[in-house]
Parts: sequence; C-alpha cells; structure tokens
Amino acid sequence: MPVDIRPSVVMMMLVVTKEDGRNMKKFLSVVGILAFALLVAGCKTSQSSSNTDLAGTWSLTMPSGFKHKVHITRETADRYRFSKAGVIINGIYERRGNRLVMITPSDSQLTDWIWRIDDGNHLTLVKEPDVHKTGGGYRASTLQR
Repeated sequence: MPVDIRPSVVMMMLVVTKEDGRNMKKFLSVVGILAFALLVAGCKTSQSSSNTDLAGTWSLTMPSGFKHKVHITRETADRYRFSKAGVIINGIYERRGNRLVMITPSDSQLTDWIWRIDDGNHLTLVKEPDVHKTGGGYRASTLQR
C-alpha cells in the first residue's frame, strides 16, 4: 500500500536528526509509530474504493453551481442505477475499476457518461455526451455524500 509522505516531512526529519543526534532512538520510535498508524489507518490518497458500496443519496453539484439530490441504487455487485426526476445523468452504470460507466441511459441519446470514483464519498464526472446533445457542459460535476 503506497504511503503519501510529503518532502516537507522528510526535510523536517532530516533537520531533527542532524540537530539532535542523541535523541535518534526516540525519534525513530516516533517515526515507527507514525508509519504503523499510517499503514493501519491508511491515507486518503491510498485507500481503495473498489469495494465501497456507492448506494445512497448523493448531492450533485454542477459546474454552474446548481445542486440536485441523486439517488444511487445498487442493482448488482457492479451495477448502479442513478435516478432523479429531470436529471440527464439517469440510467444504469457499471463499475469498471475506479470508474462508473453508463451502460443503459434513461435517454437513449445521452450516452457516454463516465464518473471517476475519487473515494467512497466523492465522484467526479470525467466524460459526458457531446454538448450539442446535453445543451450545456457538465464535465467536472461532482457527487458527494
């Protein structure tokens, strides 16, 4: 499991070890405890959302700032139904890795919707139908719960 350690943390560790060599053992103990805690708890950037159930009520925020509630229902292990009256993203999506790919749209003209699963509580729209079909740009819309 990859761990996100920022360069500033590494530099801080180097400064502390150079500044006080006598406390090296204490320092290494603290670093060991911190590393263990990161491995046990995980980091947001490394947590897998591949088995997170995405069913529930989500808040859709569009690039224009408009917000809607969207209901996601789990149909099978890897298929979800988006539903909300008047929302053009409605349909059935299939989970493919960290993506939700529309496979059965509610409106047969509006295919090609793809959401990136950022984590179990945040999705970002990364692909949409041609803007001439939707009447506006929706890419970068987000779903949060």
